[in-house]
Amino acid sequence: MPQGADYLNPILSADDAWDVAAFVLSQPRPHKQGLEKDFPELALKPVDTPYGPYLDGFSEQQHKYGPFGPIQSEQRSRD
Repeated sequence: MPQGADYLNPILSADDAWDVAAFVLSQPRPHKQGLEKDFPELALKPVDTPYGPYLDGFSEQQHKYGPFGPIQSEQRSRD
């Protein structure tokens, strides 16, 4: 956090902060082996998990950035 910034005296607007967070999240990360074993039961995998495989037809991009509502609706309809 920049010097002098806190929750009462922000330096970035909320929109700018979201843009910075999205930029950081979109940067490439090292590929970890064995991620497909993280959730052996795909039905229990959180909707915002940014890597496949998934049970639904939604893209990896939507699982990473949203909107999550349509994904959650489909999961509820399966239950």
